[in-house]
Order: sequence, then C-alpha cells, then structure tokens
Amino acid sequence: MSRRKKRCIRDPHSPQSTRREYLWIVLGILVVGVALYAPALSGPFVFDDLVQPYSRTAPHLQSIGEWISIVRPLLMISFWLNYRIAGVQPELYHLFNLLCHLLNSLLIFFITGRLLKLERTQPAEGAAGRDRLLSLFAALLFLVHPLQTESVSYIVSRSETLTACFLLSAYLIFLNRAGLNRAGAHMRWGASLAIAGLFVLAGATKEIAVALVPLIILTDWFFSLGGVRRNWRLYGLLGAAAIGASAIAFLVLKDAQSAGFAMQGVNWYEYLFTQWRSLWVYLRLFLLPVGQTIDHDFPLSRSLFAHGSWAALLALVAGLAAVVLRRRSWGLISFGILAWITLLLPTSSVVPLHDTLVEHRMYLPFLGLVAASVGFAARLRVSSRALILGGVVLLGALSAATYYRNTLWGEPVLLWREAIRESPQKARPYGNLASVYLARGNCREASREFANAPMGWQPDYYAMVTWGMAESCLANYDRAVSLFQQAFALVGGTWEHTPSAAKAKIEMLIGVALLKKGDESGSIAALDRAVKLDPALDMAYAYRGSWKQHNSNYVEAIEDYQRALELNPRNPMARQALASLLQRPGAATPPFQFKPLR
Repeated sequence: MSRRKKRCIRDPHSPQSTRREYLWIVLGILVVGVALYAPALSGPFVFDDLVQPYSRTAPHLQSIGEWISIVRPLLMISFWLNYRIAGVQPELYHLFNLLCHLLNSLLIFFITGRLLKLERTQPAEGAAGRDRLLSLFAALLFLVHPLQTESVSYIVSRSETLTACFLLSAYLIFLNRAGLNRAGAHMRWGASLAIAGLFVLAGATKEIAVALVPLIILTDWFFSLGGVRRNWRLYGLLGAAAIGASAIAFLVLKDAQSAGFAMQGVNWYEYLFTQWRSLWVYLRLFLLPVGQTIDHDFPLSRSLFAHGSWAALLALVAGLAAVVLRRRSWGLISFGILAWITLLLPTSSVVPLHDTLVEHRMYLPFLGLVAASVGFAARLRVSSRALILGGVVLLGALSAATYYRNTLWGEPVLLWREAIRESPQKARPYGNLASVYLARGNCREASREFANAPMGWQPDYYAMVTWGMAESCLANYDRAVSLFQQAFALVGGTWEHTPSAAKAKIEMLIGVALLKKGDESGSIAALDRAVKLDPALDMAYAYRGSWKQHNSNYVEAIEDYQRALELNPRNPMARQALASLLQRPGAATPPFQFKPLR
C-alpha cells in the first residue's frame, strides 16, 4: 500500500473521529427537536400560565423583586429574564423550554454511555460502537417521546425541564467519577462540591430535586461504587443540602392549598393509595402513548379497595421483588425500573398534590425508563442492522405522535377539546375552553360549550363562574346571576382564593351583571357584600366607584377609586376614572399624591 493511501485511512477511535461523531449527534438532536416542537413555539399561554406574572403587562413587573420569593426562586428568575426580553410574547418562553429539553437529551446520551460501561464488568470487543449506538437511541427516545410534550410545550412546566438540566448534570459528574471509585479512588472535593452546587440550583428551581440523593444512593449500591467509605465527602454535602431543602419545603407546604399535608379534601394515605394506580398509568403511557391530555380525570382512592388500589399495590410489590431478585441478570433493566420509581417518589408517594395524575411529572423519571429500554435493547440477540431498523421505526412513530401533540399545544381550542374528549365528566376542561373563547370575544361559543356538556358532568366553582361570564357577555343577565349564585354554593378552598375571597369575587360579578341589567339597588348591594367579604378586592371598589360616579355621587366615588388604588396602584379602571373625576372644575384634592402611570 502506498504512503498516500495510508494517510487516507482514518482511525474510527481517534479523538478527531470521536469529536466529529459527537458534533453530528448534537446537530441531529437540534434538528430533530426543533422540527418536532416547531408547531408549539407560537402557542399562546394556557392554563396555569395565565395566573403567572409573565402573562400580564405591568410596569412594576420589570423589577426582579416582584418575581422572587422563597418558592422556586431560580425558576422565577428565568421567567423574569424572558419577560424583560420578550414581555408577554410566548415564543421566547417556548424556545427557552425547548433548549432545556435539547440539552437534557444530550445529557441523557452521555449518562446512558456511562451506565452501559458500569454495567459491563469486563471489556468486550466492539462494545464502544454498540454503546454509542444505544446511547444515541436513549437520547432520541427521551427527545421524541410524546409523553415529554407537556413538560416542554407547556411554559409553566419549565420547572421540570430546568430542574432536570441541573440534576442530570450533577448525576453525570457522579457517574464520571464512579468508574474511578471502582478502581479504589475516593470522591474528590471538587466533584463533590460541583454535584452539591448543582443540587442546590436544582432545588431552587423545583422541590423534586431532592430525588437526586436517593438516585445517587441507588446507583452507588447497584453498581458497587464504594458506598459511604469512598463517597463520604459527597454524601456529607448532599445530606446538609437536603436538610436545608427539606426545611424550606416544609415552610412552603405547611399552609399551601394546592400541595402538602394541609391541603383540604385529601389525606396523605388516600393520595398514596391513588399513586399506586398512577404508576401503572405512567408506565402504560410510556409503552403506549395514547389517551394523553392536559387534564386527566383520575379519581382519588379513598380506601385501599377503591378503584383497585390493592391490586395495583400487589402488582407493584411483585414487580419490585422480581426486579431486585433478578438484578444481576437483568442489569440495566432492573436499575432503570428502580430509578424510575425513585425519581417519582417526590410527586407520587405520601405528599398530596392537587392533581392526582399529571404527565409532566414523568419528565425526570423518564431517565429510568430510558435506561431500562436500553438495557432491554442491549440484550436482544439481533444484528446491529436489525437493531437500527427497529429503532428507526419506533422513533419515527413516536416522532409523528409528538408532532401531532405539539400542534395541539399550538392551538388551545384543540388542546381543550381533546381534554374534554378524554375527561368528559370533568368540569375544568369545559371552563378552560370557554375561557379561551371569551378571551377571543366569542361569547356564544363559550356558552355553547357548557350547554353541550354531557349529562352527569359535575361543574365546579371555576366552570360556573366562567359560564356566568359567558352569559353576561351575551347580555343574558338573569341567567348569569343564577349561574354566579350556583358558583357561590360550590366555593371551597381553591388554588387562587380563600373561600371568602372566592365568594367576594362572585358577589362582584353579580354586582356587575346587575349594573349592566339596570338593577342599581341590587348591584350596589352585591358590591357592598363583595368588599365586606374581601376588603382587599380592589376591582370591587372600582366597580362600586363607577356606580357612584354614574349616580353623581362624586365624593364617595373618589373615595372608592382611591381605596382601589391603595390596594392596587396599577388598577387601570380606577386610575382612568379617578383622573377623569379630578379634572372636573372644583374637584376635591385626593388625600394622597396621584401619579399617572408612565
């Protein structure tokens, strides 16, 4: 062979070839991810997005101090940065979420490669190429599976994707040190501090980050990575951080209405019974992703025997026993299943959450099922060509489903119609679809959604309020008042309001409907009841001031507008009306300095 020909031969294992392969993998993940999630990038704010500060235009929201509290400060900083750049335009928010997902998919590629090396106790010929192929399959499975769409395309679910960025990075550092630990080395301070620092960042994004500690312990035990003796620095730092995070979580959850042991209507053991069932639904959605929806109707198990919770528990115990007993022969399959359950513990165990089954809770635990899938694929006695062909077919089918789901996330009418189809007896999808129509000025369609609801559906407070607003928009004021009164009877503890505040809002809406109808005495009586129930409801003072202004009671109107502005200095209705009144000849000077908004 000539010297010229020898120079043309490239070593497939050289650093240059490896870097080139990694570059193609990064580009592939980028192109595939953007192509599949493009339909959702222009999707508007939906559902819980609409109660977040980034969905509102207000000058005071430019200040970071309005966003940060003890609850998820790093998450809110990310939203604030988006808000400073893009305001209330959702495209940049979606793009940030997608970039997190692309980064997480790349981290899954490297994590899977490390897990495959840990599973293999002895060198094997051709293992490097096969490991890279299986790692790429894992990354693409994480990237294109439709179960991930809620975490990526639902802006408020950035709490999942951003937490995963920090947590997966910390886990990868641990795995990179794990091989050295096997050889007798100890976990160094540098790696320990890096892992602990990323753990703190993850915890400042969402509370589920606490799952990193049991995940590392599980990995240490399963692959015999040295235990406490070699990893004492890391365990000491993680233990201290976990204690601090637990204390903060306790302070946040002790009085929370949508999560924690103080939540009304559900006990911890009822939630636990329910989660035994939810685990199987999550697994089914991974294996066969049909029946997905933004709002599952998953009933609570009030007892061990309700809805088959006992059977779900027996199946779970039997499955875990098989996984643990066969861990030596099943290898990564067993580890993946154990990791999946470990990562679900923060949301699917004994701490009650408002919704019993939510798809975005599977985002981080997806790591475990991906590892189990790779372990299964590695044990198939087929050629590499057959393995590639099967992977392409599977990933292609999942990609088509993901693209379709992102078209739904791009159009909230379609998204909520699907939710109604999947959960026809649940009130919340009807209320949210009607809210979309109301926001678009289509009051008739909003009303029609409720009128077409099936027999037996159970409307809740929000649905009845939204229905009443639709009827009021159509000038059906008597019907609107009747619906508001029914909503009044359904008030309990809600996500956004205490019972008295919720009732005050209803009384205010009744007052507005009666004012539009021309029933002035009924209107002022309802508005009076509203401010008595909730003295902090600024809009009730603004509407009452409007009624008094209409009746030429300017002095009391000014007092109500001033009170509204004391409660909310940026109340647009009160500011505009008060400015108009103060321009009248001989108008009284307000007792506080009135400054127009700039």
